[in-house]
Amino acid sequence: MSGVQSCGVPISISFYNEATAELICGDLILNLGSEGYGILNQFHWSREVIIKTYEMLYDAIKPKVIYPGHGEAIRSDANAMRKVNIFKVRSYGRLL
Repeated sequence: MSGVQSCGVPISISFYNEATAELICGDLILNLGSEGYGILNQFHWSREVIIKTYEMLYDAIKPKVIYPGHGEAIRSDANAMRKVNIFKVRSYGRLL
């Protein structure tokens, strides 16, 4: 697949197509609400690995569309990574 890059983490794999600015991110990012914003994975995860991977992708790419592991696509004309709220991550009902 020309122009497609991958980034693997222990629980997920991500593919980015530079030509179309689309990110398929497996379970790294989830869109479980109806507001069009994503959150980082909250289950079966290492918080450190998830945040480090998200930050690495955030610094490296600017997708217009993110296809999350669960939920609807996250879209933005500029950078859909900005629509992922890392501060909404919850652990057993507590805001982290």
